[in-house]
Amino acid sequence: MGSCRTQGLTDCWKDAGSIKAEGTTWDSNTNLYHRDGFGFSCRFDRIYSRGGLTTEAFSVAFNTPVQGTAGWYLSDHYGLVATLSLPGQCVRE
Repeated sequence: MGSCRTQGLTDCWKDAGSIKAEGTTWDSNTNLYHRDGFGFSCRFDRIYSRGGLTTEAFSVAFNTPVQGTAGWYLSDHYGLVATLSLPGQCVRE
């Protein structure tokens, strides 16, 4: 099957500048879904694009506790949001 690069896929997080604070999608140090397990944080989840799309913005979503709780999140994985532009077009500001 080959790697993502050989298949023409672009990692949108890397395309947007690889901002470390915007890459973590799993953090068992703060998210209580796995409070009895080994505490670590990493970038499990990714968004890939191809076909000449450019990543204009990239961010992590749902990475704050549910209101009124201490350490309880909507999921064990945080969400990702990417804004992509077509070749020759620009994103509205």
